Order: sequence, then C-alpha cells, then structure tokens
Amino acid sequence: MEITQPDLLLLDCHPIIEQLIKVNIPQDRAIREEDIKYLTPINKVSDGPTMPGEPAGTFLVGKETPSNSELIFQDILSHLTSEVLYDYYFKLEPKEFIQLINTLLFRHIRKNFLEANKRNVKDSDNIWFNPSTEFINWFQKNNIEIESDVDIIDKEFNPRGDYTLIYHKNQVYEFTGMQANIIKFMYEKHQEGKVDFFQGDLIEEVNSEQSYLHQIFKGNPALNSFIIKTQNNFYKLDL
Repeated sequence: MEITQPDLLLLDCHPIIEQLIKVNIPQDRAIREEDIKYLTPINKVSDGPTMPGEPAGTFLVGKETPSNSELIFQDILSHLTSEVLYDYYFKLEPKEFIQLINTLLFRHIRKNFLEANKRNVKDSDNIWFNPSTEFINWFQKNNIEIESDVDIIDKEFNPRGDYTLIYHKNQVYEFTGMQANIIKFMYEKHQEGKVDFFQGDLIEEVNSEQSYLHQIFKGNPALNSFIIKTQNNFYKLDL
C-alpha cells in the first residue's frame, strides 16, 4: 500500500499502539496485561461520526485476538482516537482504511523488530516478535502482499520512489524534479560510499543554468538541514 501523505508519514504510532493494547475491564486484566506483545491487527471499524462525549477524532475498531491470549472485550470493541486517522476514516472505504492502519502499524513493528535484532535481542526476548507474526499472518490470510523489510525502509525514506518526497528524522521534505534528481544522485552515490559532493558536479549532473546549489534549492527547508555544506563548495546529505 502506497503511503505518501506527509501527515501519515509523520504520524506517531506509539499513542495508537497504547490505545490498542489497553485493557479496561477488571476481569479482563486477569487474562491479559497491557503489553506490546499482545498487539494485533485491526479487523473491523465503525462507520459513523464520533459519539457524543468522546474525544474528537474517535472511532471504534475490532481486533484479532492474539494467539497467545484468550478473547477479551477490547478485541471486540476498542475506542481509537487519532485526528489524523479520523480524516482517512471518512475518506476511505472500511476495507481500505483497515489496510492503511495495519500497514502503518506493521511498518512501525518491523522497524522496531529489526532495531532490536541489530542489538542482538533474541526473538524470545523481543517484544515485537509476536506482533510481527500476528500482522504477517493477517496480511497472508487476507491475500495482501507483504512489504519486505528493505521496501519498508526505502518507502519510508522515499515514499513516492522518485525522490520528490523524503521522510527523514521526523521531517518531510518536498522537492521539484530538478532538486529530486540531485537528491537521488547524492543518495545513490552515498550508498556506494561517497559522502561529500562538489556543488559544481551536482549542478552539472542536472544540467542547471544556476551557478550555486543554494539557488536551485532556494526556499527549500532541506537546505542546511538535510543537505549540509561541509566545506567551501562541498555538500553532503544528513544520513
């Protein structure tokens, strides 16, 4: 599923996860604790506006019951509050909206799972192991293609695939075609080990009539934040 909207790229999944693993009913707390290992995909969603008395941007969802737990009430009915998601709740059909939420959550899960692996956390100790399995099973059960870990990382950084939109360090940068071609060139060369770039080479790469890089990126907040001047006439990406 393509996700290129800046508000979704900047969405903090942590508060959503906290709501989804919440256990409200006392007797259910004897069955399940509020823990990330019980995070599962959404499988149902309401279709009406926020109910009176609820916080703005609240809707109802149902969730898969974790394979490592018995059914509790919150699996059947949970309140989820997110003004960002609420906008898409009305824009999309329920099936599309459910896939959107589950895709966002799955990307978050896999990033954290891989980060734990890099730090030598065993699967048995990794809090993201069970959620990762639950979401993979949900995608397969619903015949939805699962993004590879490489795709998840690439799509987060370069959601459109053409470098006109970059998400990096909780910032979203948008670029014109010429600016995107410079970013693409710098990024691909960086992957090969090159770090610093002479601005004349970058300007020549895109056949620009400008004399300086700052003229090409005039008014773009990426300059001096994502694109950094390292020394006189040399630049690098903040990667």
